[in-house]
Amino acid sequence: MRPDLFEWAPHTGLLCITTFNTESQQGVVAFWAHTGEKKEKCAYGREFTATPVQDPDLQSIIKLIWSHDGKYLCALEESSTVTIFLLAKKKSMSKVFSTTLPSKANAMCRRITYDEPSYNDTEGVAREEEEEDMKEFNEALKERNRKIGVSLVRHATGTEFMFGLEDGQVFGIDNMGKERSLHKVESGILFIEFYEARNMIVLLTKDPLLYHLVLSSDGTCSQKLRVKLPGQSANYRLHINEFLLLICNCEKSQSASKSAANVMMVGAANGKAEPKASAQYSREIRIWDLDTDDNGTISLLTSRGFDSNDSIECVTASLKRGIISAGTANGKAANWKRKKDEKVLEASWKLQAANKVGGGKVLGLSWCPLAPSLAVITDSELVILEEDNIIVRMRNKVIFESQTVFPIVQLSNCQISAVQASATSFILLNVANSVSQELKLTIAPKGIHLGDKQLVVWSGEVVEVEEIPLKKSNYLKITTYDVQSSLATFQSTSFACNASDVIIHQQTLYCIEEDKINSRTLQGTVRQILSLPEMEGNPTNMHLNRNFLVVATSTGFLRIYNLAAKDAHHEYHAKYAVENVDRFHSFVAVRINIAGNKVAFTFRESPVSMADRIMVWDAEGDSVAYFSFNNGMTDQQEYDAQAELAHTSTGRPATAAARKMEKEQNRYRMMLHTPGELHWDDNDPRYLVAEAIHQQSDSGDNRIVSMFVTTEHGILLQDIQPKSPHSGTLLSVCVPYLYFVKKSEWDDGDEWKGEKTVGRTVLARILKEFSGCEGCDDATRKAMMDFCFFLTLGKMDDAFKAIQFVKRHDH
Repeated sequence: MRPDLFEWAPHTGLLCITTFNTESQQGVVAFWAHTGEKKEKCAYGREFTATPVQDPDLQSIIKLIWSHDGKYLCALEESSTVTIFLLAKKKSMSKVFSTTLPSKANAMCRRITYDEPSYNDTEGVAREEEEEDMKEFNEALKERNRKIGVSLVRHATGTEFMFGLEDGQVFGIDNMGKERSLHKVESGILFIEFYEARNMIVLLTKDPLLYHLVLSSDGTCSQKLRVKLPGQSANYRLHINEFLLLICNCEKSQSASKSAANVMMVGAANGKAEPKASAQYSREIRIWDLDTDDNGTISLLTSRGFDSNDSIECVTASLKRGIISAGTANGKAANWKRKKDEKVLEASWKLQAANKVGGGKVLGLSWCPLAPSLAVITDSELVILEEDNIIVRMRNKVIFESQTVFPIVQLSNCQISAVQASATSFILLNVANSVSQELKLTIAPKGIHLGDKQLVVWSGEVVEVEEIPLKKSNYLKITTYDVQSSLATFQSTSFACNASDVIIHQQTLYCIEEDKINSRTLQGTVRQILSLPEMEGNPTNMHLNRNFLVVATSTGFLRIYNLAAKDAHHEYHAKYAVENVDRFHSFVAVRINIAGNKVAFTFRESPVSMADRIMVWDAEGDSVAYFSFNNGMTDQQEYDAQAELAHTSTGRPATAAARKMEKEQNRYRMMLHTPGELHWDDNDPRYLVAEAIHQQSDSGDNRIVSMFVTTEHGILLQDIQPKSPHSGTLLSVCVPYLYFVKKSEWDDGDEWKGEKTVGRTVLARILKEFSGCEGCDDATRKAMMDFCFFLTLGKMDDAFKAIQFVKRHDH
């Protein structure tokens, strides 16, 4: 049974899927995670519980929309009955109310309702004239703030669901059941969407006419413009994401290629007709900037893997990730990625290679607001694709890459690496000598991990769950390969296992299996079980560095194991690492250093909110330090700043230390960035490097932050520098080099100073302190790192002694 509709929940990453059971004549609403796991019962923000809904009153559902906060789910039935469900605290899904619209509904959308901010601070009731003056002043101030980019502080009060009706009426119902008629046009409405930044309602009618209506605070609408589109309205597919309107005419007949002269824009203010080029073809998408009214077209290209007879069937976009997506009649997904510096609208979108998603044409697709996951419905199945579908592992400078449905970018401290070649193959690369070898698999891998002489891969199986085929599963096949010095590989073992993550150490596999970690032989036999106390939750993340394994749990605990002996030995006491954190949802990246005594990690505050901190657990000192992106300071610097503030509050002038502190804070403050990948150096247990990723994915303003971490001094910020536009994800730190994934759209001739390409897929970037001495020996490298450490600490005498050693060694 093919899913009828699907809708992502905005705050949970849940995919809501509806089907209609023809035997029981009941509508069914089910929930899935973006990983493809069905949720029979799942926590929502630690306060809510979501369970599937089977309502005997539900008939065929034609549209689903969540409220802005993800608490309410609105279902529109074919009979124009509207039902709103609530994700109640510690309860199952419950029906709030149900009502029937005054006319048949063909489309729906939502808008957030706000309380109105007041600019009048005077007490008492103003006279009518004063109120009118204040209203005009408020409107003028709103316009001024909009132009200069200052948003008013408003508080969301609820969600209003808006419906486009057959009689041309725009009808609204809020989550409390209040109904109202907002506007009426001359023809039946087929599409409705709300653009919040300009309080604009966008409509497509049967005429076909495209309307822009401005919604005022009193609930009335005024027409801003009207566009006459060529062809038949039923062939149009529209989508709005933030400020971008996408229009595609899926008509296959000659009428779809008529001249754009038939398209007119009529401004409501002056009524003048304005010709606007807007011819839509079945292989083209018209993109329209609602802020600037710039527009252009993007098209399918045969050079990117699309058949000449292929056509677009549906469109969607995620400007948060800078991507436009379309589904085609031949069962392919098309993706255009945004190039930030292009001034011409249509030139700023670059078509990527085609993705085959299954048999039959694509009927619908939608981006998850939480994860980089694209849900696609075809004629026969529902498929979840990932944007960054690359697995990367690095072992002592050798890289392995592979295409997968899970975006995993990690490296261990070894000499081999791997990067994506195809859906079932790796390119093995030795970074030291650039020798490469292809590894072909019989499975599509979900993950990979490298050992000293083996690598292990595991994959998901294609299964059917309750008659909905879904191309993801937790049932895994684990395969190990022997890797020779020439990078030739030979399959050694293979077995089935239900694991969410796997690492290999010597001849042992460590597999996260639900609430425990099983230590297995390469043949799959369980040798040891690493169990966690119930209060620590389930293991979620693992990272291996030499003989040390760190395990992170669902409730915020960290554990370190020493794997040097036959059995894993628990080191130190388990640490509740987020004890002093206001909000914790889950770990993102967890990295242990080469000495096994410090663990760096990042985490999410909520399913959609990344914390602004890089935190480090010092296991020997039993303390947790942090660096805050928003404040631009470490925890020790914040303590010193508070002490200095108390000093200057008495009227004393700011000290030199305070001025230096302020300068450093301004340098490292990154309020628009969040932590990305982070890695310890392969040799120096003090040196940590992390990415700072701009919140706008296509900004290009990404940075690299380096720091030293010691028990005595905590976190010491050493340097911050921009990432080059060629650099993708940070793979590994092996002084004097930083290793990155090379972005595929850049040529070898575009290298930055200090960067070099290794193989086809890796960039090596020399640290500026080592410029000119890239091939230094271990002793020189250690002396240079000591020099950098003491220089960061401000101990110039010790730094001078370290550099003197380098000079003597050179002679």
